[in-house]
Amino acid sequence: MAVPGVKLNKDDILHALKQKKGIISYAADSLGCDRATIYDWKDRDEDVANAIKKCREDYAKELKEKDDILVDKAYEALQDLLETRDTTAVIFTLKAKAGWVQDAVNHNVTIVKNDKPYKEKNVSPD
Repeated sequence: MAVPGVKLNKDDILHALKQKKGIISYAADSLGCDRATIYDWKDRDEDVANAIKKCREDYAKELKEKDDILVDKAYEALQDLLETRDTTAVIFTLKAKAGWVQDAVNHNVTIVKNDKPYKEKNVSPD
């Protein structure tokens, strides 16, 4: 933690940026300085500017990898639900992936492909 009035050194700034994934306000808070101090360093020092860019790119890559894992797990869970014929999962999948449009008044279900009706069925509760 920096002491007010004491100048920060570049290594401390680079370390804080890496720890805080290139988020300047978080890095500044951890150093006990204002964001403007980090922005000044960024404008004056190519190493700091490059570190910010690289940390942000690395963080974006990390988030993308985590998102990919979540999507894979969600697909697995959905497949399990579809295997058990879970009604909510079936409806969700039809709406999200097959373009299901339901007319609640006339009890018609339409599957839309390529923005054109593909299949229609009356699902009247009668």
